[in-house]
Amino acid sequence: MSQGTLEFLIVIRIEKLGKASKILLFGSDPLWRVNPHGALVLHTHRISREYWNLKADAFDVVCAVDGAWNTNIFGTLGGGIGVCIRTKGNRMVYVFSGPINTANSESTEVESILHVINLSMSSRLRNKRMVVCSDSTSALSIVQAGLQGFLPIHGTIKNINSLLGFTIFLHYVPREINVNADSLAKTGLNRETMAAYWA
Repeated sequence: MSQGTLEFLIVIRIEKLGKASKILLFGSDPLWRVNPHGALVLHTHRISREYWNLKADAFDVVCAVDGAWNTNIFGTLGGGIGVCIRTKGNRMVYVFSGPINTANSESTEVESILHVINLSMSSRLRNKRMVVCSDSTSALSIVQAGLQGFLPIHGTIKNINSLLGFTIFLHYVPREINVNADSLAKTGLNRETMAAYWA
């Protein structure tokens, strides 16, 4: 089977699955036949924009967090975390990228969530309805359990139980939509120091 035939079969399969699920209706999209990859990129961008706009409508502050754990450019195994915070109107107010000393990828993801929860105590974010979005279900579960007293958590976060579900919410976000925080985490992995910017 030639590569062209295989690509054609893949395009037909995606089109049929999309039509059946009523999610990806590419059959009526003229771009789909000419440039399927471009159509998927545009569709993903549209879904991502709509997702973050819905979050911004529902909350005062929307935080996208991610962690990366790998060998960095210095040749050592370590972690990096990335955070971007937006307010209503999708206005970016905080960007963070930096290295972190963690034992594995899961603890790196947890640290990215804890970083934002610590920030929620700052005067800029205090008393605002905040959603923390992570693409790690295990990290979200660990933080949820830790905040309920099952995990020793550092700093000012210990007494935050009363805020969970009232002003601070933990939500899962698909990895494909969490691209900004992912990029910041991977950059942070290769930084020597933390970089944080408030707008």
